[in-house]
Amino acid sequence: IGLEMLQTAIREVDARGGRAIDKLVAVMRQYAEIATLDFGMCVIRVGEESLPPESRRKVRQMKAGLDREFRELIRQGIAEGSIAPCDPKVAAFTLAGALSWIARWYRPDGPLTPEAIADQCIHVLLLGLCSDTARGSAALRQALPADAEPPRTSRRKATAR
Repeated sequence: IGLEMLQTAIREVDARGGRAIDKLVAVMRQYAEIATLDFGMCVIRVGEESLPPESRRKVRQMKAGLDREFRELIRQGIAEGSIAPCDPKVAAFTLAGALSWIARWYRPDGPLTPEAIADQCIHVLLLGLCSDTARGSAALRQALPADAEPPRTSRRKATAR
């Protein structure tokens, strides 16, 4: 049911149209919020190993379909210029992994609402942790390939160089 909820959310977001980055944000929001629901937590916490073979196959197919949707949104975003060039597979795995992990630590009686969690996760995943002043740090330069430039949050800063 949790995976079906995610599939439905993707279809609804896609039907609204718009830029790939806007669709990706909307899907990420739905993903994060579904991860805080009983069915979403069940998908992540229980896993598929304990399922009978036919159910396991179905769940894996559904997960693969969701992965393809994430990758395609990322590819579209790269093509339209709203997402920085990256490996769509690695990016999709990173986003889905981080959003899925919410189900492991989320507590309904905790201080954050599902909406606040979604907001903060999307912010960190899409904009990163670095402030503009930290983007030139030696540690960050070492973590990136020699030909990569750290992503920027402001077009004004990017064009000022």
